[in-house]
Amino acid sequence: MNVFIHSGGQQLGPFPLEEALKKLSSGAVSASDLAWHEGMPTWAPLRQVLEANKVISTPPPPPLPAPAQPSSPGLGIVSFVIAVAGFPIWLGILILAGLFHAQGRGSQDPSVIAVGLAMFGVIGINIVGGVLGVVASINKSSSTTRSILGAIFNFLQVLGIILLIVVGLSMRK
Repeated sequence: MNVFIHSGGQQLGPFPLEEALKKLSSGAVSASDLAWHEGMPTWAPLRQVLEANKVISTPPPPPLPAPAQPSSPGLGIVSFVIAVAGFPIWLGILILAGLFHAQGRGSQDPSVIAVGLAMFGVIGINIVGGVLGVVASINKSSSTTRSILGAIFNFLQVLGIILLIVVGLSMRK
């Protein structure tokens, strides 16, 4: 089958389909130049004519973009705020511990040592929750997992604070 090509204001051809493809590949003609062969009702873009005659194939459509990873910076901010709010509470607990110590509770008392160790453990949880909150807030592509973990750590911190206050008050003489 021979094809005529209209390019640059002139009619070229007739060319066998394979030669038209070579001209397209070399840049001598454009895919948008009009082409026609016997049996076609009207002129059409060369690329369409070559595709219709199975000389070239239509490339598959590009893949869809991957879905964006959900993020929850709001939860990360909440986690960070809870961690920051925890520091004044820790300061208050340290002051209370100092007052209890001044009331005569010795540093060798096992309950005081247990409360002190628990306090440092919960402070560590506070720091981890705060760091996770900051990372989730700053890194917008961060997964929701960091935000949720930060919130869980800070929830544990709040429970630890409540428990330490209850234990501390029950230790008073």
